[in-house]
Amino acid sequence: MLQLVPNSPIGAGTSPVALTTDPLGKFLFAANLQSNNVSAYSIDQATGELKAVAGSPFVAGKGPMSLAVDVSGNYLYVANSTDDNISGYSIDSTDGRLIPLAGFPVAARSNPTAVMTGTNGYVYVVNSGSDSLSLFQVNAATGALTAIGSGVSTAHEPSSVAEYAPGNFIYVTNRASNSISGFTRTAAGNLTELNGSPFPLYATTPSCSGDQPLRFAAEPQLPFAFVSFAQRLGTCSEVPIEAYQIDLPSGTLRNAASSPASGNVFSDHNPLWEWTLQSGSFMW
Repeated sequence: MLQLVPNSPIGAGTSPVALTTDPLGKFLFAANLQSNNVSAYSIDQATGELKAVAGSPFVAGKGPMSLAVDVSGNYLYVANSTDDNISGYSIDSTDGRLIPLAGFPVAARSNPTAVMTGTNGYVYVVNSGSDSLSLFQVNAATGALTAIGSGVSTAHEPSSVAEYAPGNFIYVTNRASNSISGFTRTAAGNLTELNGSPFPLYATTPSCSGDQPLRFAAEPQLPFAFVSFAQRLGTCSEVPIEAYQIDLPSGTLRNAASSPASGNVFSDHNPLWEWTLQSGSFMW
């Protein structure tokens, strides 16, 4: 049973649309879409209580829609959807303050709406306005991002990106084309589209005008993944969460036996929540 922790709810900026934590769970960060900043909080390890970090909120670009901490926990990256760029910060390991990195913001392509930090120092950026996925390499010493190639094409209106690290597979949900693009990553960081990609959604999904794949989450150790949906037109009473099996070694997505599962209606008035899987558990 879930219970409110002390000092909850806690204030944020205007329209907080995405959350992430550092790998050690010491700090929580929120992207505030309409106030163009990032709120930072320390997390009480005993009670879960959140306390605003000194100086929070921190200035971002226009329209911050997604944010991610690198695997070292040293750097935070923010996708600014209106400015078409990425902000970068170092994270003070003592108090969680965000310190702007030199050389940022870094240019992205049109309307970057999702950013994800992967294994081996890679950062992925979904560009909804240009139907593309960009790839960057993180400099571990400085946090600087170096673009790898010019990016790869996705299907129409990509909305999220996730990595299944054991297979070096990258998946992108394509909201406007009702599909999922899949890629494999070489040791040099080059992305190649998987055979059969983009993968269509299951025929077992209820026929519901406006159902669109919104977020993709891969289980960290097992070859399973989950997709949530937005419902724009409100013509169905429920929107499913679909479960996929990741075929090894091909990376092809297959219908899992329990898919789809019913979920609550997800109003398109607020379609931007971020979710992921950490140690087999959901985090919204």
